[in-house]
Amino acid sequence: MGKLFRQIFKEDIKKVIAWMLSPLLIAILGVFVYKLTDFRPISLIIVISGSVMTFAPLISLASLNDSDNNRFYGKKAAFYTSLPFSSSEVTGARLINYLVMGLVIGLFSIFNFLLIGLPSDGGLDPLEILKCPGQSIDLNIFISLVKFIIIFALFYIVFALIIMAANTLGASRPFNKMGKIGGVILFAGMFLFQGYIYVKFINVLGNTTLIKFKEYSKGTATFTINMLDLNWSSFAIIVLILGLFALAYFALVNYFHKEKISVD
Repeated sequence: MGKLFRQIFKEDIKKVIAWMLSPLLIAILGVFVYKLTDFRPISLIIVISGSVMTFAPLISLASLNDSDNNRFYGKKAAFYTSLPFSSSEVTGARLINYLVMGLVIGLFSIFNFLLIGLPSDGGLDPLEILKCPGQSIDLNIFISLVKFIIIFALFYIVFALIIMAANTLGASRPFNKMGKIGGVILFAGMFLFQGYIYVKFINVLGNTTLIKFKEYSKGTATFTINMLDLNWSSFAIIVLILGLFALAYFALVNYFHKEKISVD
């Protein structure tokens, strides 16, 4: 599985970096040229690059999804299905790739945000943005942030598995007869269904005493941090629910990928 992951990682990391960095570099170059020449049409290029940079994470995910689909169910499927990996290994490598690429996209998004806030006339100082929270976070807030990151990661794992499931089911009968639109319909359907389940769980758990919050507040000379924190039992329940969703989708993808390989 490690060899397969490294192979698909090398293919996808180039596309992700290109989408995340290109708009930023074009915008920086445009600003530099504009300051030198005062050529006003360049400002339009800067605005367009900034807009693309805003949507770059979504574009990167769409590119990642397209690569995943082509790799295992499209143009490159003949090569990848001939490799000596089991269905579970392929599914695991695909999921790890989505997770790593998601982390890369997230880090580049933060990096782009900090660069946009570089010191200028009335601009933000990114060092101050990082320094102020670091000076005010205590142990309780740090633990709350760790809980939030774990829950967010599990949400993303479920989301990534929904994308994978849409690709896998979209390549299987009868959806494969619909072409790429079949995968889009499946993704939309599963995404909305999962959202509906989340809402139902929130409504049910919200009317019980299983989920409880604690509020933390930390003040500094410049601002105050207020945040809600789940107690440990509530955190465990949410992690368990999301973990079960992830296992269910992983089993679904694994089963239909195995069926697809056996039919082909």
